Amino acid sequence: MSRRLLWALPLLAAACTGLYFDRGNAFPCDFSQGPGVRDSACVAGDVCGSNNVCQKYIYEGPRFETVSVPSFGAGTGEGTVIHPLVLAEPLIDVSRELPYQSATTGSFYAHGQSDSFFAVSEQGNVLATPPIPVGANAATVQPFNSNGLHVLLRATDGSFFIDGVLPRNRVLDVPTPSTQLRLRFVDGPLVGRFSEKALPLVLNSFAVGLIEEEPGTPPPPMPPSAWRVRPVGLTIDAGLLDVAGLAQPQRLWLATLGNDGLIVTEVDRGADGGVALTSAGSQALTPLAGASTGELHTDREGRIITAIRRGTRSSGATSVDVLSTWQVTFNATGPVLTQAWPDCQPCQRAQQVEVLSASVATGAPIVEVICGPGTRTPLRVVGSVALTQTDACRTEAFETPVPFSRVNGMPDGGRAQWESQAGLLFGGTHGEIWSGETISTLEPLFLDRVPKDVAPSLTSGQPKPSIAAIGHDYLSVLQTDATLQLTDAGLEQLNGFRRIDPRELGVSDDERLLGLVHGTPGWGVTGTGEVVRTVVAPTGLTIATAGRVVSSVGAPIHDSIGGEAYLAGDGGLQAIFVAADDGLYFVKEPRNLVNLNEVLLTPDLIPEPSVPIRSLALERTPLGTDGVGRARGYLVTSRNVFSWELSGTPARWSSRPLTLSGGEPLEVWFDSNHSALGRVGFRDGEIDSLPGGFELVEPLPGDDAGVTPQVMDYENLGGWPVAYASTGLFIAGWDFVKGKLENRFADGGINRPMTWRPVTLPDGGTPWMKPAIGPRGGGTRDAKLFVVIDPIDAAGLQDHRLLLFLEDQVIQVAHHLRKP
Repeated sequence: MSRRLLWALPLLAAACTGLYFDRGNAFPCDFSQGPGVRDSACVAGDVCGSNNVCQKYIYEGPRFETVSVPSFGAGTGEGTVIHPLVLAEPLIDVSRELPYQSATTGSFYAHGQSDSFFAVSEQGNVLATPPIPVGANAATVQPFNSNGLHVLLRATDGSFFIDGVLPRNRVLDVPTPSTQLRLRFVDGPLVGRFSEKALPLVLNSFAVGLIEEEPGTPPPPMPPSAWRVRPVGLTIDAGLLDVAGLAQPQRLWLATLGNDGLIVTEVDRGADGGVALTSAGSQALTPLAGASTGELHTDREGRIITAIRRGTRSSGATSVDVLSTWQVTFNATGPVLTQAWPDCQPCQRAQQVEVLSASVATGAPIVEVICGPGTRTPLRVVGSVALTQTDACRTEAFETPVPFSRVNGMPDGGRAQWESQAGLLFGGTHGEIWSGETISTLEPLFLDRVPKDVAPSLTSGQPKPSIAAIGHDYLSVLQTDATLQLTDAGLEQLNGFRRIDPRELGVSDDERLLGLVHGTPGWGVTGTGEVVRTVVAPTGLTIATAGRVVSSVGAPIHDSIGGEAYLAGDGGLQAIFVAADDGLYFVKEPRNLVNLNEVLLTPDLIPEPSVPIRSLALERTPLGTDGVGRARGYLVTSRNVFSWELSGTPARWSSRPLTLSGGEPLEVWFDSNHSALGRVGFRDGEIDSLPGGFELVEPLPGDDAGVTPQVMDYENLGGWPVAYASTGLFIAGWDFVKGKLENRFADGGINRPMTWRPVTLPDGGTPWMKPAIGPRGGGTRDAKLFVVIDPIDAAGLQDHRLLLFLEDQVIQVAHHLRKP
């Protein structure tokens, strides 16, 4: 036998059971088979791992001191609505308080479906406890000011009451049929004789009047016992369609709209209570056939007037809305009106103007409208070349910041809306309130959509951590009991997440947050790249800056998913690792760098050039990392998973792509705050452990048609993976039998992956699912998962609470107690 043959015999013998080297066997693994089958190609104790090789199995699943599983049962907080809290019902009517009476008076009023009347502060707290009952016959509620704050209530039968709070209603004496009466309130810097900045107006088909106290009623501070409507002697022969006001310091003009024109009249109220009227000019309009209703609008500064007249086309009975627009300037004698463009029709295809706002903030007049009914179409009128008043306006489309489908009453025609020169105010189907001077500048008072990012907020004096959420270009913070204050109106009731006005942060109105920093409360990344800290307190907010991240060539960043924080042993902030565009940034010792917004930070690592980072995880093990010279973690780009590291002497940055068996990677995270065991979740629901690359959770099962669900978000509930997918909410796990987790195969084989189990609320509900359409389900709504970790309790445990953010509410779905 030759020497070559003798050498080949051992090799042939080895080939019978597979070829094994120290670095594993790269050939027998078949990932089309489940782990119990494909691992049989490996020697005992090995499993198929990453890079398609057999390797020694090391358990990388969740680790607990004592085995425990999350709770979904009743009585443990599951199903609790976290937001909204008080204003959680459809709002029938909303209105703005006209001037402020004191620092504690609410700036909004909301009439709910349960016939309660809420006073809401500018900070989003409900002031009156309990809510004020207004009675089941209340149709509209409007506060006004006349020697003190009063409430005007219109009942469903057309009658009116002053101080519309049962049982103290006082009937308003109306000299004409009240069914023709409409309300308009003029805002402006009025003083003295004009009732402290507000002059209430009433309107019927021919006259304008004032709401005032009956002569002989007790003087302030005693409340008047009787009220009346007194006509002011201003009429329009062609029929009065609407009235609005133009205000300057100590001067007031009324603009009255008739079918054939606009008349502007100065109103002067004498010391004896009498009213003098002086004509300030008129603007003729081409009469519109069938016009019997209309709307007149003025902006806050009185620089633009818009009018809508509703009539019919001369060729038939088709209804039309005709828009007239004037710019306003003031001289020594009063307002001067100039028509901005020819009258025209903004809405087409038999639609009408349902909402309107106008502005000259850009120097040129702009009128924004919502056309309806049916599909709500936002249009911006920028001019007109109409030859007749029923020709189309020049318009352009724009995107509204408010989902008008959730404004209560739409698309049925009725809506909770209040408008005057001070702007627009809408109430929603779930207690939402939106306000703004124009349609495109509407902003919510509370969180009104699925947030882009969620993290703990830095709030002073709180027993439990608060939560911050980035909505649509705004920050909202969950209020807690520590922010309750005793006011003149009583104890404030909190309504959940309130929007933080940029003025409270001391930044411009167009400033926005792109992402939040996880692992420490209060830090985030702004749209200009600044790494900032915000502190929320009952008395206001403060902000500090620790530098600004820019691209490798010093250009502004486009987007950021936020970052991860590393805390020192004393709990102080040691470092922040920020992911912005395609770069990873290292902000060292940010607690010592506050208010350094001119410090420019360029990327320390670009794992995949020109491909944005969409998920970042930071290891926080005290032995392996220190957050200064030693740091490591994982990140996900478009289709790849990378491990990254800062190590060596001197410390250098490096990254390495990982070859894993799953499909599209979606998110990376760690098993716990101080664990070195990573996780990577894929779009189909498969989760692999890191660094081993073992399959930890099987993909989600397909539906009856074989369609694989798509995961939209992952969370880590105290070590147990949670997935929000297109087919529902799921938690991964093994069966828990006789105090043991069945994490091995029936034959004792290792590497048995978890399986997904659907989650329902204790009452069996699934509010995250859309209504079923046809024989198949409607799928899930847009949502985001977030886990709140409460402080350590007396037993040394931490409660991990799983929250689900929907566009209209936030629900606690589950919780899990475990040691930190």
